[in-house]
Amino acid sequence: MNDKGRYHMLVGLRRHQQVEHAILTLLLRYSDHLGYSNTLPGLASILRQTFSDTDNRETVDTLKRLRPQYLTLWKWNDEHRRFIEYPAKSYSVITILTSS
Repeated sequence: MNDKGRYHMLVGLRRHQQVEHAILTLLLRYSDHLGYSNTLPGLASILRQTFSDTDNRETVDTLKRLRPQYLTLWKWNDEHRRFIEYPAKSYSVITILTSS
């Protein structure tokens, strides 16, 4: 699909659907077999390039909606020296793994 067609497809979507689409597109483009690692503020900053008024709360709400069908969220836990799956812990650094 060309960019014009993609634009027209997104125009009819609600705001939360557009943000979901942006996150999933980001994951498809930049994740590898280990997933995609970022911080919550970092991810929100990327989203602000398209949605200038987005905040961390909207980003978290979107990630929760996409979980577990499309992604899994992990936080590094220094105490246990391993990643712990969200929502077991709150997170500041997240690794997003796309579901197979």
